[in-house]
Amino acid sequence: MKAGLRWVVLLAIGALLGGCAENTLTLRAARAQQNSAVALAFLDTVFNKHEVDVAFKRYVGPGLRDHTVGPAAAVDAARSALSRQVNAGGAGLRIDIARSIAQGELVAVQSTLARAGDGPEAAGIARFDLFRLARGRIVEHWSLVENPAGATP
Repeated sequence: MKAGLRWVVLLAIGALLGGCAENTLTLRAARAQQNSAVALAFLDTVFNKHEVDVAFKRYVGPGLRDHTVGPAAAVDAARSALSRQVNAGGAGLRIDIARSIAQGELVAVQSTLARAGDGPEAAGIARFDLFRLARGRIVEHWSLVENPAGATP
């Protein structure tokens, strides 16, 4: 192979590999953004729309492991626990998202859960949720809740 042609081939291969790396990064960023949208839509559907069953059908994978409910609770236990929480909160229950961060299959969400009203029961409860997604569905969940004195979800 002639020296000039060799450089052209090497440059072409370099350009292809560089494009592949850029495409991989773009795909990872897009996947993280999609995963974030799924986690946020799940929280909105559960706590703002009060449609727990709908949220589970749309956004949760069949093999969900929820570490909040107990030692890696399954889908039914997680759905039941969230239904009880939403029902106890009443119609004025809402979640306000402060921020979310997504990287790959993980999405972290910082939020405040509150009820409508002026009394101490309406005080916001700080939440931190961590979701792991696979194929666009929530398959694992952890949460940490800080309950200020007098606040009830």
